[in-house]
Amino acid sequence: MGSPAEGRMKTLSKNAQLLAHILTRVGGMGVTRLLKLVYVADLESRRLRGRPVSTLRFYFHRHGPFDSAFYSALEELTCEGLVKESGVWHPDGSRERSLALQAEVPLALDAVDVHILNGVCDTYGRMPLSDLLARVYESPPMRGLERGNTLPMDIVDNRDRKEIGFDIEALIAAQQEAESGNYVTGADFFDGLRAKIAARS
Repeated sequence: MGSPAEGRMKTLSKNAQLLAHILTRVGGMGVTRLLKLVYVADLESRRLRGRPVSTLRFYFHRHGPFDSAFYSALEELTCEGLVKESGVWHPDGSRERSLALQAEVPLALDAVDVHILNGVCDTYGRMPLSDLLARVYESPPMRGLERGNTLPMDIVDNRDRKEIGFDIEALIAAQQEAESGNYVTGADFFDGLRAKIAARS
């Protein structure tokens, strides 16, 4: 993929960057899958750290979780020439917009966002759409909800964090520190501890 012209691209919103990252990680897909992957990423992020990756506010539209701001983010990518659209025909005769990334997109997502998005993309990105939709409709915010209502996404906040018992943000920060060479080995730690004890004696 080629890079967009230097200085030509405006700064993309976080939502547009999320869509670009998913399209980069998974490849071309229809808008339904893309939107549902953002929903699942928000759900996973809320479970792990009590807040979403996107700024979308989902409500129960005709075909599940939706926010018109999704199309605003998609329009950003389209207007910049970063995404190409084509049509995909489904077996039932319906037509869906299919999206493919055309150029590299500069991203400023934090490491935890990227970790969560990558996990969602790798797990659900190529799953049959019917299976992905089933998981979305079975998710806690969707259960028993009537169309037109806002999804109570906060009901899953920190659920996995409490069950697992660790802070994903602290864990990834520690991993980044180690990868940058800023760490202490067990042997060095215990040598230093013994030296402190000896100095006190």
